Amino acid sequence: MKVVGLVLLLTVLVAAGLVSIRVPLIAYTETYTEAYTTPETYYTTEIFLDETPLTFETGNKTISNLYWRRTSDCAVPVKNTSAHGGEFRVQFNAITQEGETRTKVVWQYLAAGEQRSVLARFDRDYIKEFTCSVEPPAASVESSRRVLVTRDLIRYREVERSGKLTVVERLTGGGKEPAPTIPVPTMTPPPTPTPSPSPQPTTSTRLLDRTKSLSDLSITLSVVSWTGDYAVAEWIVRNPSQKTFAANRLYSIFCPGAVATDQAGNEGEFFVPDSIAKDLRPGDYLRIETKWLFFPESNQVTVRLTDAWTTGSFLVDVSTEFVFAR
Repeated sequence: MKVVGLVLLLTVLVAAGLVSIRVPLIAYTETYTEAYTTPETYYTTEIFLDETPLTFETGNKTISNLYWRRTSDCAVPVKNTSAHGGEFRVQFNAITQEGETRTKVVWQYLAAGEQRSVLARFDRDYIKEFTCSVEPPAASVESSRRVLVTRDLIRYREVERSGKLTVVERLTGGGKEPAPTIPVPTMTPPPTPTPSPSPQPTTSTRLLDRTKSLSDLSITLSVVSWTGDYAVAEWIVRNPSQKTFAANRLYSIFCPGAVATDQAGNEGEFFVPDSIAKDLRPGDYLRIETKWLFFPESNQVTVRLTDAWTTGSFLVDVSTEFVFAR
């Protein structure tokens, strides 16, 4: 028992002596590379689409009263002076000979540099005077501009740090804290905001195939399509007679002879159709498209087509009507 106790005592004394020995430390200094960002401001060229209204000119206004019928044709020449084409909205604000006000809107397509006489027919009224306002369309024109932007640049620098190591740590390479790592910033540009697409109105189409006679023609209202408040009517005009029907007379039946009103008597805004170049020979047919802009409450539309011509010393004025629903 005395031997065991002596051994324990010696063990404790040796351990205490080792603890009390001071291990020498070696100072060190080292450098490492660190990535960092710094802001930079600079100018760049930005390309964008600019909605620019088309330019135009107007000429002298005229009024023509039809002597055989209480109707006035008001016209104004409009010239598109821009380098783009589009639909020009022309609003006629008229005063009748009785002092009442009338308003009519006509849409006319004008190519770049084109001039046309825009005509509005005021049926069943004689017009004393009128004013008009022209609303040109807008064209998307590519433009550029200098803008000031800021970006982050990646740079590097040498960083120094110091510490102390034991001999063993110095020899084995241990004991050091790893060099701090800074994530290299990405150069991803900020996302460009994109506008949410607006919902497009749906188009509903009805096959009608309603045929009526007008003068020597057989006119069929074939199809009517509604897109929002826009109504497009497709017509098939046949010439079953043995006589040639003049192109200008045929065109005048639809422009300015076509008048479309809703169930409340409100007249739709009329889009001037393409001109007719050739006469309609016997047995031939022609497809014509007309377009109107109505009101949200317009549920039923009546279209009146009118034709007038002279035979000998007499003047003949006839019309027919077509009715369709939204």
